[in-house]
Amino acid sequence: MRKIDIHEQALERFRLGVDADTKQKQRELESLRMYSGDQWPDMVRQARNAQPAQGNLPASPARPCITVNRLLEPVAQIVNDERESDVSIQLVPADDFGGVAPPPDPLEIELREGLIRRIQRESESADARTWAFLRAVVAGRGYYAIMTRYAKGATFDQEIYCRRIYNQNAVVLDPTHEQPDGSDADWGFIGVDIPYSQYLAEYPTNSQGKKNALFNLDDDEFRALGDESPDWFSVLDGDGDEAKMVRVVEYWYVHRESKELHLMPGGPSGAGQAVWADDLESYQAQQAAQGLPPAEPMQTRTEVEKSVKWCKLDGLQVLDETDWPSPWVPIVKIVGNELPPFNEDRQVDGIVYPAIGACQGSNFMLSKWVESVGLAPIAPWMVAEGQIEGYEEFYNQSNTRAFAYLPYKTRDLENNAVGAPQRTNVDTPISSLAASYQIFNQSVQTTTGVNDPQLGRNDPSLRSGKAILAIQNQGKRGTSNYMDNFGRSIRHEGRIMNSLLFPIYGRRPGRLARIVNGEDESQPVLIGQPFTMQGLDGQQMPQGVPPGQPSPEGAKEYKLTPDANYNVAVKVAKNYDTRREQEFAINASLIEQQPQLMSVGGDLFFKSQDGPGAQQWAKRMRVMLDPKVLAEIDKDQSQPQVPPQMQQQMQEMQGQMQQMGQALQQAQGELQSQFQLESLKAQTQKEIAQLKAQTDMQIAQMKVQSDMAMKSAQLDLTDKNTREKLEANAAQTQVEAAHNIERDAMQANQANSEEMF
Repeated sequence: MRKIDIHEQALERFRLGVDADTKQKQRELESLRMYSGDQWPDMVRQARNAQPAQGNLPASPARPCITVNRLLEPVAQIVNDERESDVSIQLVPADDFGGVAPPPDPLEIELREGLIRRIQRESESADARTWAFLRAVVAGRGYYAIMTRYAKGATFDQEIYCRRIYNQNAVVLDPTHEQPDGSDADWGFIGVDIPYSQYLAEYPTNSQGKKNALFNLDDDEFRALGDESPDWFSVLDGDGDEAKMVRVVEYWYVHRESKELHLMPGGPSGAGQAVWADDLESYQAQQAAQGLPPAEPMQTRTEVEKSVKWCKLDGLQVLDETDWPSPWVPIVKIVGNELPPFNEDRQVDGIVYPAIGACQGSNFMLSKWVESVGLAPIAPWMVAEGQIEGYEEFYNQSNTRAFAYLPYKTRDLENNAVGAPQRTNVDTPISSLAASYQIFNQSVQTTTGVNDPQLGRNDPSLRSGKAILAIQNQGKRGTSNYMDNFGRSIRHEGRIMNSLLFPIYGRRPGRLARIVNGEDESQPVLIGQPFTMQGLDGQQMPQGVPPGQPSPEGAKEYKLTPDANYNVAVKVAKNYDTRREQEFAINASLIEQQPQLMSVGGDLFFKSQDGPGAQQWAKRMRVMLDPKVLAEIDKDQSQPQVPPQMQQQMQEMQGQMQQMGQALQQAQGELQSQFQLESLKAQTQKEIAQLKAQTDMQIAQMKVQSDMAMKSAQLDLTDKNTREKLEANAAQTQVEAAHNIERDAMQANQANSEEMF
């Protein structure tokens, strides 16, 4: 089989992707031009420009080309929905693990979700998604990438981040992919043009470690490269290396390798054991070592394994290459409105392209209105020759001055009787222009899918908040497909991030990372090593457990396994920076509707605020609470919480005491001798007293522990002196309780002895 030249294959695929996207990119550029405000066709604008005098034709002034960009508002409505949304990614175990991996540890799911939330909460991640989503709404599709980079500082640790692609035309994706998020693409490019001087500084060698072939090129040689490959080498207006531009692209491609999988007899459950063809020889050797005869495969199938490669190249050579640690090309695609195919052209559009005709018609009608009404000449006076002789200044200034009267002569130069001068009536079709302008404005709403209720122009007859909200939601249904497509792309983003977590964060045990928990709170963790949380300068930091030592109680260990198989679920909801803000919004809404709830939960309302005086307000509002609510709160806080394990021990002791009491009653009926009865009674009471003493001691210890837990929840135990003082008091209390119980037991024994004799 012929070995494929990576650079040759990349150039061929790059040309294929560019050619396949020619018509689509033309539509996208036209949509972007309309959205930017350039909404007049070039030929129409040129025809309306001022024309100089030519021959017998006089010069004509420019006609108005007024543009009211009615696309900004509907685009902003949809994009702001994305900005205000909260993307929540959840990892759930795959439906069927097969023989790939065991069910994942819940702590690993917590770690993975926390890392993904932290990556997605970064500002650059939001910028990357919003920029791609904006282009999808305007032009039909947008792209961003999930990349890796070295962490800051003197370290070789890497991190995952979302990369914003400023020039979306720089992305070339496999045109044969079918999924709207691009998850099934076999290859993709992201390119950038950089100055020749920067190129030489960044890429002195190629992927084989040899000197870059583009070094020491003079101007003529560089221009020759540009003539041969204009898409890769170009010269801008100017001189020097800064005018020379080199296109450098990152290229991801899927590599497939076929492997045979055999089903051999045996296995743990007798259903067979799956063995790869490469491992078949060692499997047969193990069977022979166990004295088993050679076995033939019961079933064989071919498995195609996919891996992704990455390289960076220019138009002449490969500059760098390596393996990409994810099974997907890391380019995430967001589509706006994908149209079913009806020809060889694959078409997607946003809200702009369908509205081009309506927007241009609206601008035409508005310009005609201005031209017909605002710029129309004032109607001239119709007078007979000689009729205003001597009064010319009156009529010349009648268009700008309000005269009380305009004199005229009743006869013309031929002494004919004439009537008063009259203005020429100009009939301007105002109603027709207004109706046409309104029709085109409604057409803009129809083609964009964003109607008046969503734009904030509700029917004034609506008074109910629910009715207004229902109409606004009805208006949003025309554009809900954009947010649905956005959620689909976020799900693919989560799959890519999840596949990168182990290669990036899990290969070095003991790596310190920061995650975001389900309450949107950031916390540091150690990965691949047991740890406990310790106070450091008032902050909780993870403290690793030394290798070989047992993990203390309460220690956690977050691990990342390489073969964990997950499904990704995405939830898109209203965004809150923190759960506290969400809680405050809910409480504020409830109290606004029912102000009397302040006497029930006013302290919770102020506690959920982030202001510096919120806690003081919460304490003061607690005084104003309803007495019944305060009594219930005090009741809950006064009851000690006994651990379930101690509760079980107490129940067992009570059961033993009950059994001993029953044995005493039985012995009283059977024993005839008073001395034996009294002796057995004394012995039984002694054992009961001892058991009661033990029970009282444990109850006292549990009470002390409960008191300590309640005090620890109310006091700041980070102060070492306070902690030691509480522990000393608790120990003294336990000693005193044990002494009192022992004294009571001795007194009980002495009393029993005196009673017997």
